[in-house]
This record gives sequence, structure tokens and C-alpha cells, in this order.
Amino acid sequence: MSPAKRFFLGLLAVYILLAVLILAGVGPPQLSGAYLEEYQADHDRYLEIIHSPAYKMHVQNPERHPAEGALAEDVAFVEEYEARPEFQSAARQRDVSVFLFECLNAGALLAIAVRFGRKPLLEFLDQQVADARKRLEWAQENRRKAEERKKKAQKHLDALDQRRREITAHTQTVIHQERDQIRKATEQNLAQIEAETNERVHVEELRTTLRIRRELVEQAVAELRERYAAERSDETLAQLVEDFASRLERMS
Repeated sequence: MSPAKRFFLGLLAVYILLAVLILAGVGPPQLSGAYLEEYQADHDRYLEIIHSPAYKMHVQNPERHPAEGALAEDVAFVEEYEARPEFQSAARQRDVSVFLFECLNAGALLAIAVRFGRKPLLEFLDQQVADARKRLEWAQENRRKAEERKKKAQKHLDALDQRRREITAHTQTVIHQERDQIRKATEQNLAQIEAETNERVHVEELRTTLRIRRELVEQAVAELRERYAAERSDETLAQLVEDFASRLERMS
């Protein structure tokens, strides 16, 4: 006989023995036959009421579903039935038997799990521990990489800030230089404009002077012609020429 078969046979023998002891000492996991034989009709009505939808809704929300009419009678019957000492004693015996059989079933399952599931359970736990260790290592590695990325990003930000300051300083220097060049160029242009203006004024003055002289010369020539036409002697002509020459000397 294999070890597994021997284990199951032994477990079955122990289970039957303990079940017989529970049944003999406490009773079956239900209301006793003697109780049901005496109160069968009341118990059937009790079960019918507690399983009815109206009673369940009343129990769940009494304010929204108050006990009225036939439901009030059913609720009163349930309360009176559950308060009977006979029902309480039978229900207590039933509950104890149910609890003991649940413990017996749980013990049997635990014994089977320990006998056949210990190795798989240990392997499962080992696998869970290994997975948890891997997740922890993965989280630590990700944290380390995140710290490295953070440091690199911070260095990049610092470099960008330094570059921004350098660009700002260079821009200010270029602006000052451009301002100086513009100021110098403006001064030079103004000086050139002033020189050209002065030269143009001088030229205009010369033009005005020449025009006035030309007009005076023309006027003198016209007078000389008039006087020569009136007096055509050689002496008068000589005198007119001298007067014209002296007038030219004064105009110059």
C-alpha cells in the first residue's frame, strides 16, 4: 500500500471517529427529530416567514418597510417563536454541532494540505519571496536610475542657467557696443551734416555775393551806356571808364 493511500485511510478513520463522537455527544448539525416532531407546524411557518421577501425587506430596512397588517403578525410570531426556550435550546445544540463539524472539516482539509501541499506551498512561498526580492531590486535599480537622471537633469539645468547668464552678459556687451557705435556714427553724421550745411551756406553766400556783384556790374554798365549815349565825347568816355573801374574796385 502506498503512503498516500495509508494516509487517506487513517484520515478517514479519524474523521469518522470524531464525527461519531460529535453526533453522540452533541447531536446532528440540525434541529433534533424530537423537537421537530413536537413543533413541526410552528417551525414550518417560521421558515416560511423568515424566507419571505416581505420579511427580509423589513429586517433589512424597518423604517422603509414597517411591519403592518399580516406582516406585523408574522414578525410577532417570529419573535415569540425565537424566544421559546425549547427553540433556543435546540438551536444552541444545532449551532454547536455545526461548529464542531466545520472544525472537523477544516482540520481534515488542513491535514491534507499539510501532507500533500507543504512542498508546493513552500515552493510557492519561495517563488513569492524571489519575486518580491526581484521587484525590490527592480525598484532600487529604477530609483538609482531616477537619481542619476535627476542629477544629469540638474547638471543640464545648471549648464543652461550658466549659458543663459553668459548670453545675457554677451547681449548686454553687444548692446553697449552697438549703442556706442550708433552714438559715434550719429555724432559723425551730425558733424558731417553741420560741415556740409556750413559749406552750403558759404557757397550760397558766395553765390549771393556774385549775383549782387553781377547785378551791380550790369547796373554800372547800363549807367555807363546811358551816359555814353548822352555824352559821346572822348573825355566823357574816359571819365566814365575811370568811374566804372573805381566802382568795381569798391565792390570787390
